[in-house]
Amino acid sequence: SLLSDGGAQRQCGYLAQALAAAGHEVHVGFIGVGVDPPGLKGVQLHRIRARSNYDCAIARSIFELKRRLKPEIIQTWCVQMDVMGGVVCGITGTAWVLREPCSSLHYRSGWKSWLRSRLGKAATRVVSNSDGGDKYWARHIPFSRRRIIRNGIDLDAIESIAPISRTNIGMSSDRKFVLYAGRLDGVQKNIQNLLRALCGLVARFDADAVICGDGSDRSMVESVVRDSAFFNRIHFLGYRRDLWAIMKAASAFVLVSHFEGMPNAVVEAMACGCPIIVSDIAAHREIVDESCALLVDPTRCSEISRAI
Repeated sequence: SLLSDGGAQRQCGYLAQALAAAGHEVHVGFIGVGVDPPGLKGVQLHRIRARSNYDCAIARSIFELKRRLKPEIIQTWCVQMDVMGGVVCGITGTAWVLREPCSSLHYRSGWKSWLRSRLGKAATRVVSNSDGGDKYWARHIPFSRRRIIRNGIDLDAIESIAPISRTNIGMSSDRKFVLYAGRLDGVQKNIQNLLRALCGLVARFDADAVICGDGSDRSMVESVVRDSAFFNRIHFLGYRRDLWAIMKAASAFVLVSHFEGMPNAVVEAMACGCPIIVSDIAAHREIVDESCALLVDPTRCSEISRAI
């Protein structure tokens, strides 16, 4: 795994701790420069030293862990680990579970996607968290080796969180705000259209916008916010560990991605009681409909603004 506090890593933590609680011996090998891994009850953590996500030393480290720990099953949790862990499983004959968190649109091109799909054909099981992910693998492996298991959430932990004070995120205590939280990736997450819609929102209404997250488009987002005529009304908070508290204070949560697997943020926002506006895509239709969300065309900024 790439261990941090992101949604995928929380899912890894939920599963690892549940397996340990059921009496299994569970080890998590992880990479992550500068990351202090969260405590996982009953789980043994093993840091894999690597200069980058593409360091071939990762495969050597996984092989060494396999030799020393002798696991019956290896589950891989991100693309780099799918490739390198898949190679190790193939060489050693170890049962391999590959996790699929995305849909086919995520893998339209690129050598990593091609290599991952080639190696994944040998997986013992592929576990997808969405119908879209399962349909992608249906082209490569038979139904008997595929499963769909939706992401879980910790309802008790969410319930215990109090809403954040707006003054703690740079607003007056009575301000309403709309929230985006997720990876700052312009292609998948449709960040540019989201920013246009948010700028239109704050121009017309007495409300602010809050953006939480990090990613390849972070500098672009910061620049747009800084240069906007409404820079004091659009609050870029970067990565936050207290996201559930922010969701509980928000007037609405918005996610207008072009494609997804099963988005943790949408389910968590609903669990926090936050109204949601999401793009009308298959992945969102798997978990919401018009009875509990506003669904919008992600290519139409005016429609996103009207829904908010």
